[in-house]
Amino acid sequence: MLQGMRRATLTFAIVFTTVGLYGMLVGHVGYLVQFDLLQSLTYTVLGFTGLKLGTENANQPAMHRYLSAVAVLNLLLFILGLTFPNFRDLVHLEVPEHVLHLTVGVWAALLTSVYRRPTAAEV
Repeated sequence: MLQGMRRATLTFAIVFTTVGLYGMLVGHVGYLVQFDLLQSLTYTVLGFTGLKLGTENANQPAMHRYLSAVAVLNLLLFILGLTFPNFRDLVHLEVPEHVLHLTVGVWAALLTSVYRRPTAAEV
């Protein structure tokens, strides 16, 4: 189970690092999605954190917290994007980003559930 959680953590980390750095360097994806500096920095920090957890000998609770944070952050971005598409001119969220945030948030939440920490009764 630890290997599966490590694989999930590394997968999210690689995707977030790539998206964050790409957003800082290019700034847009075919003019469908435009990356803000705040978004790019957030994804880069999330990516580097996940890389550190996934490549070192991190314990299961740390990786579980990481997957939980990824789920919560992306679901909040989805709700924020639907409610306030151009939140105070800080974050510009387009429809493709809504789909991406919902997909990543649900996927991370499901993985958090699958790789949940065992209860005292299960140990």
